[in-house]
Amino acid sequence: MGGVRHRTGRLLPQIASNSATIRAKPLIAGILIYGATAFAWVYAMRHLNLATLSVVFTLSMLIFAAALGTFVFGERLGRAECFGIVLAFASIILLRRFSC
Repeated sequence: MGGVRHRTGRLLPQIASNSATIRAKPLIAGILIYGATAFAWVYAMRHLNLATLSVVFTLSMLIFAAALGTFVFGERLGRAECFGIVLAFASIILLRRFSC
């Protein structure tokens, strides 16, 4: 989950700095999300196995990219993409269930 916030945290300062006048809300939101991501990574690395963390991070990025494309850019998800998202969630559930 930290990866999602991390990417969003990097995106919002870029949006804020692209305008002629710096918009405070996107900039502040980006800084807060980026900071929260750093603390979340420190917490996660202390309490989770690195193999588990890397799988969850990778799958959360794929799910976040699909959600961003759908809700922000108006893209449509096909059957293959929907099936892939279901498999990603299933793998996270299985990983959690069978992790040591």
